Amino acid sequence: MPAGCAGADLCNLDVKTIGRLNEGWALIDLVGKSQKVRSIPLEVLIKQGIDEWLAAAKITQGRIFRAIPQERQSLGGTGSTNR
Repeated sequence: MPAGCAGADLCNLDVKTIGRLNEGWALIDLVGKSQKVRSIPLEVLIKQGIDEWLAAAKITQGRIFRAIPQERQSLGGTGSTNR
């Protein structure tokens, strides 16, 4: 998790939140405590991981991390869960 980023920030990340900052990438214009707006630089490995996730999940817009319906939570992808 990027430094200065709370779990709720990650849950609400949108594709358009990631942008260029100076010579690298960052989470741009996150609204935090007391409505303070900030940008958080991303390390190269974090940016690469997000890019890989977006490609694998075929996400091009909207929230980066989304809820998974309970019937699709198994690792095998068969729709059944081990309980």
